[in-house]
Amino acid sequence: MGLPAAQKPPPGAWSQVGMALSIPTLMVSGPLVGYGLGWLVRHWTGWGAWVEALLMALGMIAGVREVIKIIRKIS
Repeated sequence: MGLPAAQKPPPGAWSQVGMALSIPTLMVSGPLVGYGLGWLVRHWTGWGAWVEALLMALGMIAGVREVIKIIRKIS
């Protein structure tokens, strides 16, 4: 027995919830991947720690950019 039509969520509501729940993952994974790549580049090339910071910042920017895309898609 299902819910009456007035109580059912609109189609796509669960996909919006799923997209919204991916936001924290993006905010954490972007900088972590950037830092990991920076660490690898630093150890392969012998450059300073600035590489890690630069790639971590780029990862953070990429994460924020993806979050903005998701927010625009949800609303």
